Amino acid sequence: MLRTEKEIAVRIRKSLSWLQHMRQTGEGPPYLKLGNSVRYEDEEVDAWLARKKRTRVWAFDQKQDDTFEPIGNAADRVVDKLRRRS
Repeated sequence: MLRTEKEIAVRIRKSLSWLQHMRQTGEGPPYLKLGNSVRYEDEEVDAWLARKKRTRVWAFDQKQDDTFEPIGNAADRVVDKLRRRS
């Protein structure tokens, strides 16, 4: 079923402007543009939400030598800060 921006914003408990910003930055759920209207498919929103599930505060990437390194801007800042202390 196709849903409006407002319906999806209410469903995911975020503001309409937050959802619009996420769409503009490419970080939101996949959407359809039909004329001047933006629509979201329930299945696409469900899949997007499933990809957002986290099991820890930071995402980590396993390197070939079986060590782990943080991924992402916040994690990069923490790593840089720790390296400067050394």
